[in-house]
Amino acid sequence: MNIGIKPNAAECFKACVEKKKTISNINGVTISSGSPVNIKCYCEKGMTGNNGNNVWKTCKLPTTGCIVDGKTYKVGEKYNPNGDLCTSCECTLSGPQCKSYGCVKPKCANPILKKGTCCDYKCPVLSAGPNLKRYNKLKGKTIALKSFHNRYVVAESNGRANANRGGIGPWEKFKVELLGNFKIALKSFHNKYLVSEWFGGANANRVIRGPWEIFTIEFVDDKRVAFKSHFNKYLVAESNGRLKANRDVRGPWEIFTLEIIPSDLNLQRYNRLKGKTIALKSFHNRYVVAESNGRANANRGGIGPWEEFKVELLGKL
Repeated sequence: MNIGIKPNAAECFKACVEKKKTISNINGVTISSGSPVNIKCYCEKGMTGNNGNNVWKTCKLPTTGCIVDGKTYKVGEKYNPNGDLCTSCECTLSGPQCKSYGCVKPKCANPILKKGTCCDYKCPVLSAGPNLKRYNKLKGKTIALKSFHNRYVVAESNGRANANRGGIGPWEKFKVELLGNFKIALKSFHNKYLVSEWFGGANANRVIRGPWEIFTIEFVDDKRVAFKSHFNKYLVAESNGRLKANRDVRGPWEIFTLEIIPSDLNLQRYNRLKGKTIALKSFHNRYVVAESNGRANANRGGIGPWEEFKVELLGKL
């Protein structure tokens, strides 16, 4: 009988007894004497004597497979232990033989592994809903960023970026470029991009937009945001007015108030209302009215004194 072919229990037991050999190797030993010959007996605990007498307990049948985590695999069968697709195993007569493969994950939080693959990771798409609406509203907008310390981010003429201005001027305005999946780039008044440096600094001196000039925007609420750099660090406004990109965790200093700067056309329209008296007509072709009892309605067919309103401009549209 060829080695590796499963004999019946009687054959295995007879060969073991005739050899008078205790078998303890789980991979088995070949019994080369007795009849039949060349039988491989596999015993988990081996054969043992009973009180010194020459009485032998039954030898277990030779295995034709591998038992891993309670599951049996046939000789020659390949499998992935514990579902680990980066480790490939094959059941052999000498037991499981395994090989592991290295895998590099992408640089993003909680990468997602494609089902049925070893290394096909993708970065998750950030939550949509209100945040996606907030993100899309920034398309083509010009913004200013106010820090926790009540100072505005500024792009200096020498290419540095700080967060030390008390008000908004041309240098404190940034043009937004949306790149999808909550990625964003900011271009300054000087036509240079805000950049996160590899050493944790922040400048506004890049002519071309590359990976270092791209940030992931995180919305805290409708007005407050945070920016995570290509190096997975948060933009931070230090108490001394410096702007850096070296924080691992988002705290108060890493959160900015986002102010959308109105377009020049809208600002002109706004300023034209200064000191004016206006009337408001609804979709239903009726005018808003201030009733004498303090109520406001929108049910008048024409304009009289009660349908007129004096405009007071308070700034920031």
